[in-house]
Amino acid sequence: MKLSIIIPAHNEEHRLPPVLKSYAEFFSKKMGDEVEIIVVVNGTIDGTARVAETIAGRYPIIRILDEPSRIGKGGAIMLGIEHASGEYTGYVDADGATIADEFYKLYIKSQGLDGAIASRWMEGSVVDLPQKLTRRVASRMFNLMTRVLFGLKFSDTQCGAKIFRLTALNEVFPKLGVTQWAFDVDLLFHLRRTGFRIQEFSTVWNDAEGSKVEVPKVALDMAAALIRLRLVYSPFKWIVSLYNRFLGPFISPPGMESDGLFRHSLLLMAAAQVTNVFNLVFQIFVMRQLTDSEYSTLGAMLSIFALASMSLGSLSRSITHYTALYQQKGDVGAVSLLLKKVIADLLIAFFLLFVLLVLFKGQVCAFLKISSITPVFLTVASIGLLTLLGSLGGVLQGVQHFLKSTLSSIFQSGSRLLFVVVLMIMGRGLSVMPILGAHAISHLLALALAGWFVISLLRLAGKSDSVIHRKEIYGYALAYFCAWSGFSILMNLDIIMAKHYFDAETAGRFAKVAILARMVIFLPLPVASALFPKVVSVDGSSEKSRRTLVKGLILVGGIVIAAAVMATLLAPLFLRIMGVGAEQSMLLRTMFWALSPLSFVLLLLNYELAQRRFTVVLPVLICAGIYLALLMVFHSSLLHIIACLGGMSIVTLLTVGGVVFFRPQHQSKRK
Repeated sequence: MKLSIIIPAHNEEHRLPPVLKSYAEFFSKKMGDEVEIIVVVNGTIDGTARVAETIAGRYPIIRILDEPSRIGKGGAIMLGIEHASGEYTGYVDADGATIADEFYKLYIKSQGLDGAIASRWMEGSVVDLPQKLTRRVASRMFNLMTRVLFGLKFSDTQCGAKIFRLTALNEVFPKLGVTQWAFDVDLLFHLRRTGFRIQEFSTVWNDAEGSKVEVPKVALDMAAALIRLRLVYSPFKWIVSLYNRFLGPFISPPGMESDGLFRHSLLLMAAAQVTNVFNLVFQIFVMRQLTDSEYSTLGAMLSIFALASMSLGSLSRSITHYTALYQQKGDVGAVSLLLKKVIADLLIAFFLLFVLLVLFKGQVCAFLKISSITPVFLTVASIGLLTLLGSLGGVLQGVQHFLKSTLSSIFQSGSRLLFVVVLMIMGRGLSVMPILGAHAISHLLALALAGWFVISLLRLAGKSDSVIHRKEIYGYALAYFCAWSGFSILMNLDIIMAKHYFDAETAGRFAKVAILARMVIFLPLPVASALFPKVVSVDGSSEKSRRTLVKGLILVGGIVIAAAVMATLLAPLFLRIMGVGAEQSMLLRTMFWALSPLSFVLLLLNYELAQRRFTVVLPVLICAGIYLALLMVFHSSLLHIIACLGGMSIVTLLTVGGVVFFRPQHQSKRK
């Protein structure tokens, strides 16, 4: 036997038959009985094995191995190698991207070598149907990581056509242990390290339609697989052993479908850090350009924006909740009906809000100690735009398109920074009004981007016969709004009250410190966003959702503690970067720790409200009310304000945690 061809097949009922027929016909004519084709069917829930057996009945060179469990592409290839008998043994994907003639040419080129691999990136390669941009970028990033981590100089380790001497494969076979994304890298790494001669050749390749791999969703898995493999072959392999023994079974329990919380949390946190960098640079510019008195006004407006947008974020979460439910029912078309009603209602509500501002502008200006109502108008405009943006983002998060949901946020913060930089370059200088104007315009542009994403998503959905009940949706949103309002008061009231009770310079310095502290404490908030649609339910907690909650708490705990410790040690450095005096270090350090418990509160609130349990709403509102009362009594110094915040943060965490973990629950039977 000269050649064995292994074709791994998982749920390939439709794509496998034409590929298998073409390979069987071509190689039967070219090599007769000197070739065998081994189809390794694994973990399928469709008719892959049946159609493969039917074709094998007509071609004696085909053998079928039917493995009931899902063992991954690498596992299927390794099983095929165990049953191969050809002098050369290769494998090819079941999608037909590499046609039989090209695989035969690769076999001819492999003669005299220990292995030959096809490349889509070498000079002379022909790609008939180019890959999507996301796949090309991911492929190049993956290749860069293999070069840096493993020293493999191949231009394309992931092309699905490879051929090796069976003796070479058998020698490295016992050392292989990776069956998913990094299998090819693991194999090539061992072959090269053992001294075998592997050469890369150009090929003709076609990006096959119907790929089940969504690159944005698996990019982190691919990177993690390479890092894990590198650790295995390093003095730090004990880290992988500890993970396999303790953390791995918890994150992905045997027999349970992965919830993807860690992967999606990392994706959202990575995107959030881009936003944080833009926001940080924005704050550096404005803090250095504005006087403390001017910044007290800007800080108050940004806090009003944060307070209102966080409370109105309840509507976004409501849309996320119902979108996730509609998706579970297979009725995505109902989301269009939901959005139309919500957007129409929002436009009416914000029109009425502007009317109220005009009527009561004197009282508003007096409370905030400002001479003009215009900053408030711009702030409310930004709040309205953000609420519309949040409604669209709620849809994207409900269907767990987390990457798209974060792009609009990145675009908003980036465009706001760009506007500020342009103002400075033009020599206009910075003042409160242009900054708030840039803030509003950036939200308008982000809204347009999110609208494009949602329209692209919903136009593929069919029509729905669902009836959208405003009472039910807004009833849920109202309960969420009450909880979010309480949380928002705890998170944002300190800057507003400092503006009210202290002179402009003191309030401005406090606002700079408080906003800087929030940039660090907000780091784990993407975990809550990733958790929410994963635990949506109307009939109680399941074992899977409770496990997801514990994972989220572990993630948040690690991030918060690491961030607060780092920020405590580096407080003077942070203050210098922001142009704030180092004498504010004590305020900054205490603010870090005072805010930290609220990160856990946010996660617990998301968990409870995703499952329509509103017992937590009243305790949060009571804690917020007590906090407001304390600030009205104890405000003789800025440290008193921070002490009130820290104390009530801890009390709120203990109260909400007690409700979540210690009250009797009607458990769902779903697993």
